[in-house]
Order: sequence, then structure tokens, then C-alpha cells
Amino acid sequence: MAAERGSGKLRAAENSKQTSLKRYRNGSAVERSGIDTDGRASNLSIIEKANALSLPAFEAIHLSPSSPLLNFTPKSSSASYRITLQSPSSISSSDLDACFSLLEQTSAAAYRNASAGWRPTAKKREMRDKDMRFLTVRELIPDDSMKQSNSNGEDSTTSHATSPIVAFLSFLPTPEPPYVVLYIYELHLIPSVRRGGLGTHLMKVAEHVARSVGVAKTMLTVFTSNVEGEAFYRRLGYSEDEISPPEKRLRKGVIIMPEYRILSKLMNREPA
Repeated sequence: MAAERGSGKLRAAENSKQTSLKRYRNGSAVERSGIDTDGRASNLSIIEKANALSLPAFEAIHLSPSSPLLNFTPKSSSASYRITLQSPSSISSSDLDACFSLLEQTSAAAYRNASAGWRPTAKKREMRDKDMRFLTVRELIPDDSMKQSNSNGEDSTTSHATSPIVAFLSFLPTPEPPYVVLYIYELHLIPSVRRGGLGTHLMKVAEHVARSVGVAKTMLTVFTSNVEGEAFYRRLGYSEDEISPPEKRLRKGVIIMPEYRILSKLMNREPA
């Protein structure tokens, strides 16, 4: 997983989530819904319901195409952006390639410097998981063939279909025992649109979906080497999760830091 400043998850974290997901998909209905021994509600059926929805049905319930959340204009820029919710079955090959290319540009080096290494084939397979969802972002640009003038003589119609993807966030509702969570897998922005609030806004959209689905937390993984990226998440209210790998203290005071941290944020109610 990568933030707008580049970060990622390692093989151990990936394997943990995939094991949980596989256990959930292979489990019985009883195993997918219940209460954990410490009293925290599993209610994995909400994951099953959310992931069973077609893209139009998911939009109708959790993120309407008419939602104002899907439009973003930075305060310091005249540019406007349109966010589109997509799934592996709806996203075009060119859009998926564009997302992967952006991921590779921002995070491949961090992966190569980690023990798990950079595994592009596995990453592409992960992106094609049938339950993955994408928030892709394009700049709204004037479409000369569709321009209309309003009463002030200003152009009132814009298009984003042919402009390139400048950012994307991907997420997947999944079990992370003892919770059900919305795991934010990727968050990547091209350099020219960073530091304008777009990354923060995409996280806001993902958290809106998380609350609508009814999960307990949003969760993500960030490289410890990505100091700026981790600071970005912490400013948004994320903190180290209970399942995040701890640092190791050796003899003579030597401390070995984990290669990544798992951060999470409780989803209680929609902020005012």
C-alpha cells in the first residue's frame, strides 16, 4: 500500500491479510458472523454483503455517483478533479495499467529496499482481486465538443473521460480478526497534484465508504522508511494498530525497527 508520498506493505502483512480473507471465504455462514471471545463483534456478514454487490448496487448504497464527495477542487488551484469508483470488472485495461504505473513510480524503490522485494506480478494479481475497489481521479478539462454557454457566457460543461489518471486509491472490505475492516491498499498521486489536499480528500471518501459499509476500522500499511507518509496518516488520526509488528530490542540496547507499520483508525460516525 502506498501513500501519496510513497509507502507500502510487505509480504508478511500481505500474507496475513490474504490468510484472513481466504479463511473468511472458505468459512461457514456461522463462522462469518458472531462475537469474538473478548466481546468485540465480528459481524463478517457485512463484508460478504458489501463484496457481493455489483458496482452499480455498491454505488447506490455506499457512494452515489452524484455525491459531492466525488468532486474536488484544491483551495490553492483553479483545477477541478472528478473521482470515479471502479471495480476490477469495470476498470479498463488502460486505467488499470495507469494505476499500476503510478504505483510503480512511487513505491517500487521502497519495495526493492525491503526484504520482500518488488514483485510486480503479485502486485498486479492483488489489484485484480474480485473484491477490490478503486477511486480513480482525473482532472476535469473543457471538452470543446460539449461546451455550452450559461447566461453569463461561461462554459458550463466539462469532461474528464479522456484526461489521464492523476491519482488513485484502492480499498477492500475484509476481515482482520478480531475486526472487520476496510483495508486501504494503495494511495498514489502524481507529484504535480500532491500537497493540495487531494490525498486527504481521497482518504475522506474511503472513510465515508467504511462507515457506510459498517466496518469497525480503516486500516493500512506504511513503510517505516516513509517518514513523511506515516506523518501524513497520523495527521488524519491514524495510529499504530495492535497487530502492527513491534520493534525488537537486542542486547547492548540495539533496537531493530520493523520494516513497516500497520496503522488504523476507528470508524464511529461521520464527522460533522
